[in-house]
Amino acid sequence: MMSYNNYYMRLRVKAVQEFDRMYHEPEYKAKCHKRVWKRLGCYIFGISYQSYLDYLKMDVSDVPPTPLEAQQAKRKLVDKLLERELQVKKQPVRRKEPEEVKKEPVEQE
Repeated sequence: MMSYNNYYMRLRVKAVQEFDRMYHEPEYKAKCHKRVWKRLGCYIFGISYQSYLDYLKMDVSDVPPTPLEAQQAKRKLVDKLLERELQVKKQPVRRKEPEEVKKEPVEQE
């Protein structure tokens, strides 16, 4: 139960719950609540894992559902983020060779 009645907070909670519903698959461990949060949820919503779990338990049934067009647009944007993440992981990390540091003689007094 929320300690204050903030409609925008309730909208945020609803968004987190819908996001989790899109990507969480209970039978697939790679898509458990923690991995869904870790992979994207923490970046999109900027909340801790404990807050994420708390949001999933909150009752926001009085908030109207997100329109279908908005859900589809959200899904498309998040899928693009996931696609970009996979591309970054596939590219090998090239480390630059350390440049030679030229040491200048230190004058001692």
